[in-house]
This record gives sequence, C-alpha cells and structure tokens, in this order.
Amino acid sequence: MLTWLAKAQKPKYLILLILLVVSTAFAIKGWPGPRIYFVFQPPENTFVLNLAKRLADIVFFGLITGVYTGLIVSRIARFAELRAESLRIIRSINYIQEPIGLAIWNDSDVSRLGLIASELLFLKHNKAAKLMLTVEGSIINEKLNADSGRIGFAEYNQSMKDWQSTLRNLPMNLLVLFAPWGHI
Repeated sequence: MLTWLAKAQKPKYLILLILLVVSTAFAIKGWPGPRIYFVFQPPENTFVLNLAKRLADIVFFGLITGVYTGLIVSRIARFAELRAESLRIIRSINYIQEPIGLAIWNDSDVSRLGLIASELLFLKHNKAAKLMLTVEGSIINEKLNADSGRIGFAEYNQSMKDWQSTLRNLPMNLLVLFAPWGHI
C-alpha cells in the first residue's frame, strides 16, 4: 500500500504518507510529535484513512506483544538449556562396583555445575541455583565416601536418581520470567 501511494505521484498522498511515517516514528519513540489537523472537510475516502490508522495500531501492538512474547520464550529456553546441560553432566558420570570398592570416573565436569548455578543466579532463579549448588556438594561428598569405601553401588545409584530428579524439577522464578525487564 505504501509503495502504491509513493508511485501515485500525487502530492497530497505523498504528504499524507510522510506525515504518517513521521507521526508513527514519534509515537514509537514516545515523543509528542506532529499532529495532523484537517482545516478542510475530510475527503470522501475517510475509509482509507481509518483503515490506515487501524493498520498502524495493529502493527504497533503486534510488534510490542511479539517482542514481549519472544522475551518470555527466550527466558524459558535459556532456563531449559541450563537444566538440560546440568542433567547431561550428571548422566555422564560413570561408576561400577569393583572388588576393592566403587569406582567412579568421568566426573570432571561436575565443577561446571557451580558455573551453571552462577548463571542461574544471574538470571534471578535463586532457588534453582541453590538446589544446583546443593547437588554439586552432594556429588563431591558422595565421591569422597565412595573413594573411602563408606558407600556401595546401591547407595550411589540411588543418589544418582535423586540428583537427576532434583535437577529435572528445578523451580523457575515466574516473576522474573514474565517481567518486562530481566536478563536473557
């Protein structure tokens, strides 16, 4: 429609187009901007002007709601990504019962749980970060107990299930999730 108005080569349509673009830009920025006042009787094509106003309103509110929805979805996706990464770290720990005790290997990534917790703190998911740090401390404690022979395969296996369950059920901070401000 805008290209049709520009190609019409009629000065009054071109002026209306320029005023529409400028007033929309001022409205988006929140400035008072120029106002269009009709000194003369509006032409018989008020339908086109009303349609243009409605389209501008629809585009403006569509942009705002689209950006807001995108922020919410990106926050949910970021939280889910951090949760999935922490679960991968837990699931990558290998352990087996040997005659001399419980052998645990491939647990070098456990220290990354602290980094994930700090990222959760940055995103304002405080409860989830505290639970993540609790799981990290529990893993380190269980590793020391397994190395000293105080726990066996069954106890460590149950701890693995508990850690995964805790991380799967990490609570999101809904206030931060739906707030128009915040981090992504």
